[in-house]
Amino acid sequence: MTTKAASAEPKIALDDVRLSWGQRAWANVRAAYRPQTRLSWLFVASDFLAIGLSLLASGFVVAIATYFFFDIYYLREGLPGGTSRLVYVTVIAVGIVSVLSLRGHYRCGVPLHRELQQVVTVIGFAMLLEGFLHYAQKDDFSRLWLVATWLFAIPLVLTGRALVKMIVTKHDEWKIPVIVVGSERAIESALTLFQAEYQMGYRTVSKLVTADNVPFGHDDFVRLRAAVKPWRGAHIIFAQPFPFDPSLRGVLRYLNTERIPYSLLAPLHEMSVLNMEVLPLYRNEMVLLSPREGASRVTAAIIKRITDLLIAGSTLILTLPLMAFIAAAVVGDRGTVFYGHERIGRHGKKFTCYKFRTMVPNADAILADYLRHNPEAAEEWARTQKLADDPRVTRIGRFLRRTSLDELPQLYNILKGEMSVVGPRPVTEAELLKYGETRDYYLKMRPGVTGLWQISGRSNTTYERRVYLDGWYARNWSFWHDIAIIMRTVPAVLSSRGAV
Repeated sequence: MTTKAASAEPKIALDDVRLSWGQRAWANVRAAYRPQTRLSWLFVASDFLAIGLSLLASGFVVAIATYFFFDIYYLREGLPGGTSRLVYVTVIAVGIVSVLSLRGHYRCGVPLHRELQQVVTVIGFAMLLEGFLHYAQKDDFSRLWLVATWLFAIPLVLTGRALVKMIVTKHDEWKIPVIVVGSERAIESALTLFQAEYQMGYRTVSKLVTADNVPFGHDDFVRLRAAVKPWRGAHIIFAQPFPFDPSLRGVLRYLNTERIPYSLLAPLHEMSVLNMEVLPLYRNEMVLLSPREGASRVTAAIIKRITDLLIAGSTLILTLPLMAFIAAAVVGDRGTVFYGHERIGRHGKKFTCYKFRTMVPNADAILADYLRHNPEAAEEWARTQKLADDPRVTRIGRFLRRTSLDELPQLYNILKGEMSVVGPRPVTEAELLKYGETRDYYLKMRPGVTGLWQISGRSNTTYERRVYLDGWYARNWSFWHDIAIIMRTVPAVLSSRGAV
């Protein structure tokens, strides 16, 4: 039952919080304790193994490359600086693990985009540090081997962690036990968020439901204490509207003195949460939240465009044989190879979005006839602009759609500057009318081959959800978030989640 206390702050009796010496001793260490530390050694071992493999693999690649291009047979003579590199890399690897451990990488709670940023930053600094040590000692070493080692380390570290996460996320003991406090609607939103950000490892063990627009009362505080007691290392998350409920000050005082970890999950609609600058104002116990501009900044736009050209250009070269094979298969299914459809791009400019043809030639007539005789399909089309069982799609087209291979020709759109690797879904002029206020956000970005919609269930999501994701992406663009989306696109495509 939800308590409707009239007081602005719960009155906490001293008898209620008096603990034994043993309980207080445990309270001093419980904030630093996490049950998932039992499995953290797997992440540490994975990082050490990845760095060791990068040292060996890069050395082998450099030895082979120098033999073919420079006629130097390092495999027989040994790469220069091998002994000193082994010592330096071992010591630096310990430093890398120590720094990342302090950043919480071997526990839960680090989003993928932040993990990417910090791993790349730390490994980049490690490369500079090792180079400085070699120059300072005047060592004879292979510069190519040094650079290749740390470049190889980045994907190997991230791949190793992804494999470990696949293992440990199956064990609840690794996850942080979370107690969510808030209204029913706020709690449901929080649970949806935790499910989407599964790599953070939150495990909801208790829900403390409070009433909307009612101060947090003494009975609510008693229920919170009872919920915390059985769980060691439990993390309290207040799913609260913004600004923060002042009636929780007494509860926060209790959590602070008992060193129980807690967080505030506050919705900041229309604000750029990924590019948020937090400035503490110490004297007033307040924080100043300032969203920084994302892709609209000149430097950010240049970085995004250069990234698009590098990824699209290299992918196009690597996939040319595959695209030739697909083109031959599509031609054999009677019709043209490519299909172009008019879409709305950045600043409202129209462009032709290219795909491999996946439909029969008279697709429009077949669709109109099918919708006329199938009311349920007509309702589905009106709601999502897609059909789970589309009669227009050819046999080879179903395979191409399920694997997203039909979108490979959009690499040409990227090179032309009409699309981006990551961005909102390219929509038609008719669809853009349904975007409402989100239309302004959409028109500031180039549409993307992949995006939040691609990794969030694709056609399994509602149309309103897709529109929201497009707006969210435009508000919160960052380079590291783009890289995280690209990394998540691969498993999403391979699993064919929501593909039609």
